[in-house]
Amino acid sequence: MVNGNGKHVAVIDPSQVILEGMKSILNNIPGIETISLGTDPESFIHKNNEKNKYIECLIINPIFLYNQNKNLFIKQFSFLKDIQFIALVYSYVNKDFLSQFDDVIYIEDSKYEIQNKLKSKSPNKEENTSGLPEQIDLSDREKEILISLTKGKTNKEIADEHCISIHTVISHRKNISRKTGIRSVSGLTVYALLNKLTDYSGLE
Repeated sequence: MVNGNGKHVAVIDPSQVILEGMKSILNNIPGIETISLGTDPESFIHKNNEKNKYIECLIINPIFLYNQNKNLFIKQFSFLKDIQFIALVYSYVNKDFLSQFDDVIYIEDSKYEIQNKLKSKSPNKEENTSGLPEQIDLSDREKEILISLTKGKTNKEIADEHCISIHTVISHRKNISRKTGIRSVSGLTVYALLNKLTDYSGLE
């Protein structure tokens, strides 16, 4: 059972050495209450079933998103509604790919840099008591763009689909992020699911 008011952090990485190192660092950061470790997403989900619902920050090696369909990965973690989604990077990863994460922890980061990144509030969190992100007043076009984003489409693909320019797509994406307070594609996908703008079948 998880108790107290500290932050509940999960770390998923294929290297046991990296996991133990992260655990050692996190154990020395004030405000961290529990730390769950896993070497792959599937076993983590099943192994930590009871603790999963308390997780507020998921630190994960982005290789797991390379190795499988991104939307399938998000579906697996759909129970994590309001979390910080942080990439753990110690090899080259494309910056555009990393943009779907709320933040990035690099292997050379100091304990203080990691602490500061963990302190930031998750963009997905909403101040309401329903447990769901508050429905934001998105325009019909913004909802269409959001749905296309949840399907993993690129800016060019979205522009072609809706017969608009890439510049207009980028402008809509900025407005969506500004209104929802969510920057990452993973966070926007969860938002769209919870507000019934799309469903799991639409993520196939």
